[in-house]
Amino acid sequence: MFTDEAFSYTLNWPCAPNLFPMRHACIVGIQVIPIISVSRYYMDYDWADSVKEVCSWTIDPWLAPGIELMDPDLVEPVGEGWGAFCYAASARFSQEIADDAADYVRGKGPDFLASGTGEAGMLLWIYGSS
Repeated sequence: MFTDEAFSYTLNWPCAPNLFPMRHACIVGIQVIPIISVSRYYMDYDWADSVKEVCSWTIDPWLAPGIELMDPDLVEPVGEGWGAFCYAASARFSQEIADDAADYVRGKGPDFLASGTGEAGMLLWIYGSS
């Protein structure tokens, strides 16, 4: 907090692009790193439902309210590694969404996914959640 403004961040990790609404995938991801078998106890259906809308905006930012006010050159989906968290969170809603999430994550190595998670753990979570 400052005298005339408030500033907040999760951690000073790179998130590309670091703009609304794409930045929100990083905020979701930071809440759930690492995704492992016990993640189902805190990433329950209610939690996933609470991030469903904002996750849809990070994956397809053109769905976000007010996006038409942004410079179109700045609007792009969140970096793939951070987007994987939103796909994983959404896997609870249907088998079709879980399959899309698995397709998004499958074959991605450690250089692709955000630190603190891996392909095997993500796929286990995705298929175990639906």
